[in-house]
Amino acid sequence: MGIGRFFRRRSEDDEFVREIEARLAHEVDEKVARGMPEGEARRQARLKFGSTVSVREEVWEWNTAEILESVWRDWKYTARTLRRAPGFAIAVILVMALGIGANTALFTIVRSVLLKPLPFGDPNRLVMLYEISGPNKLPNVVAGGIFEAWQKEARSFEQMAVFGGGGYTLSGDGGQLPEQIAATTCSWNLFSILRVQPALGRGFNAEDDRLTANATVILTWGLWKRRFGGDAAILGKNIQLDAKAYTVIGVMPSWFVYPDADTQVWTPLYHQTPASIMNRLDWHQFFVAGHIDGTRGQRTRHDCKEDSRRTPFASGDWSRRQRALAFR
Repeated sequence: MGIGRFFRRRSEDDEFVREIEARLAHEVDEKVARGMPEGEARRQARLKFGSTVSVREEVWEWNTAEILESVWRDWKYTARTLRRAPGFAIAVILVMALGIGANTALFTIVRSVLLKPLPFGDPNRLVMLYEISGPNKLPNVVAGGIFEAWQKEARSFEQMAVFGGGGYTLSGDGGQLPEQIAATTCSWNLFSILRVQPALGRGFNAEDDRLTANATVILTWGLWKRRFGGDAAILGKNIQLDAKAYTVIGVMPSWFVYPDADTQVWTPLYHQTPASIMNRLDWHQFFVAGHIDGTRGQRTRHDCKEDSRRTPFASGDWSRRQRALAFR
């Protein structure tokens, strides 16, 4: 049965009734013309045609989809019930609205966190690396010395990058007031691992990430627009961070937010941090991102464990062996 016939069944039933009445009238006229009394002629005609009610019921059922009929009947009953109790109806509608809204919000969060792919190149090959130590095997941020050992031993990664949080006082010029801004200090190859290029200028290179290099900085799109009016001439100029001159070499795209939305600038980590800190095995304050070698993707976790067995560990309080574990 077509869905269209279900919605047209009432009009078809009316048409069927008119057709039956016309046929009965024609039969009665023929019998009356042959001399039969009209009452008897009508009775004989109805006996000949049988029960018109049962025929109509059969045609009605034939044009009915049981599921649609059940839903329609339930809907009408619900509407009548809610109309008799408007207070109850409002409460039901509010509860349903809250439930739908909560489910929508939850799905949005799940999609953005778990289902939506990362907005970077080769997102399936990007991982975060943590140290795991102690009896509970909880993930921990990484020490600079551990990162250096991973870099030397890592066979499953094309590249690794290290980064950490920080902040600066951005001094104003031209009458602007100083402001405190959040920053991310990172190794020079962080953006290349993420496969992201600045919208203006260039990214860091290995020369920028040395203690002896000139201080360089990359701005977020928002800071560039807000603080510097979106002036492309800012490239190559100096800005004051903690009363020190930093040369602006790039501006990231407007959509790029990493590692969090608070970050306003990026500076080279090894230029900012002395080697005595970056070589320590017990000073855990960095995060590590890695780009998996496509030829060894299935062996990454095993290789991490093998690499960790060759990684030295600190003496003293931090005496438990650390292990590298990759999380997609």
